[in-house]
Amino acid sequence: MSEWRPVKPVTPEVKHICLQMKSNVESMAGLNFAVYIPVDFISKDEDGVNYTYIVKVIVCF
Repeated sequence: MSEWRPVKPVTPEVKHICLQMKSNVESMAGLNFAVYIPVDFISKDEDGVNYTYIVKVIVCF
């Protein structure tokens, strides 16, 4: 098993991936986000690259 890398600011590539996941995240959370800003991420290589994102959100009620 590989270790998680240190937290880094999002890159344009990672931001693009994160924004593509927005609707999936909203669906899983059962919420709509008025603001969804990727901030930081961590990654590890294990059967491909796995990402965990830190995202600033504001929820619409």
